[in-house]
Amino acid sequence: MSDERLLAELEFESGNYLLAAQFAGYWLAKDPDAFAAWELMGHASLKLGRFEEGIDALEQAALLKPLADVSRIELAIAYGVLGRSKLSCDLLMLLVVSGNCSPSDLLRIAVGLDVVGQPRLAVEACRNAGRKQPGSAEIQHQMAAYLLKSGQPVNLAETLLHSAVKLEPANIEYRISLASLLSGIGRRNEAIECLRHSDSAQLASVRCICCLTRLANLFFDGGEIELAKHCAAQAALLQDA
Repeated sequence: MSDERLLAELEFESGNYLLAAQFAGYWLAKDPDAFAAWELMGHASLKLGRFEEGIDALEQAALLKPLADVSRIELAIAYGVLGRSKLSCDLLMLLVVSGNCSPSDLLRIAVGLDVVGQPRLAVEACRNAGRKQPGSAEIQHQMAAYLLKSGQPVNLAETLLHSAVKLEPANIEYRISLASLLSGIGRRNEAIECLRHSDSAQLASVRCICCLTRLANLFFDGGEIELAKHCAAQAALLQDA
């Protein structure tokens, strides 16, 4: 294995995508037909938000040999981000109907379908994932979001979120999603109850400023002043950062 390949792969695995792309470039300078180099360059570029570069690299890789499903998914999502919605949707649905994708791949496909404004198809991708991995809290959590976006009855999403919380009661993200839904339909007390016993460490793990602001308002309106202060302080810290 060349030094450039080793360094590119190590930097990518470490999340240093800029360096990974740089070393992939050195690797390609030595071997322009290196499929793995083009593929890694594509993924690193997409992680950096360089969608045109990422698409070009993955397309170059595809000229050398067929892409793995994970690369096909990311390429299709990148098309969608750049406005090529029909192409993106068609490619993602081909992967869904193939029946070969893993549950995690199907959840990623659902994200891509949502990006191009197809939450109903995203629900179908989640359903396929659920058939392969019954009892997955994350699948239920993600499906609930797409059900709401596609205008399905709120009670369907609520049932899924309750199930996700029951399966993983320590997951604060699932509790926040359920609380947000309940608060939005006027069931504030139930929403607060979802989060009343969350500890400071769980709340500190929340990295979404909008979520923390909503929680602060919810707790304040419900008389949970200390929890409201904690969420507001956490949101302020993130805003400053």
